[in-house]
Amino acid sequence: MCKIKNIILIFVVVGIHASTYAQEISQIDTSGFHAFLKLMYRTNPALEMKAAEIHRQEENVFQNKLSFLRNFRLGLQFNQTNTLDAQNTLGLVPKFGLNIQIDFESIFTTHSKIRQAKQEHYAAELDYWQTHASLKKELFTRYTNFQKSIQSYEIQLEKYRTIQELYLIAQKKFTSGEISLDEYSSIVEENATAHENLLTAELNIYTSKASLMELIDNQHGPYKSYTNP
Repeated sequence: MCKIKNIILIFVVVGIHASTYAQEISQIDTSGFHAFLKLMYRTNPALEMKAAEIHRQEENVFQNKLSFLRNFRLGLQFNQTNTLDAQNTLGLVPKFGLNIQIDFESIFTTHSKIRQAKQEHYAAELDYWQTHASLKKELFTRYTNFQKSIQSYEIQLEKYRTIQELYLIAQKKFTSGEISLDEYSSIVEENATAHENLLTAELNIYTSKASLMELIDNQHGPYKSYTNP
């Protein structure tokens, strides 16, 4: 019975150690977040499309500002007429004419078109920054989930190592007849559960990393070692 109490005491100590360890790493490490953020800004296709739309609207504003030139059309006319001089000599006299056409409707609507183009450019900028903020928030969520999955894996690994030691001890004691079959079976079950939890935590790392890399280039990032088997 004393030996059983010792095993129970070891489990209590393991539980206290795991709880303390969880508190120590409860703060999410965000040091790598800004590196991922810069990478996302360079590679995310949604932001690239929004930025391209801003440039397109800038060109639209510029073209509308120059559109007033189309309101004025200048034409040069050249004609020749037959004339007789004092000696009744037939000659050709060139005549030049300047033709000016003004589109008054376009003159009065040019300012409105420019204002509309500026509004569309402003809307494109708002759309870009809204997408920018949304992606930044989503990236931070996925990044913290990835960090938490790493922390969970480290905790489960520590638990598994400790229970594995207990399992080996229990195996020797069961062989020598120091503990009963029920006691040994309990340790075996605890060991199997710890191993299963460790595998689940490892799978969560792969899943959270894949989710994170949907937003950025999956060939980069400071945590490749956690996900490359």
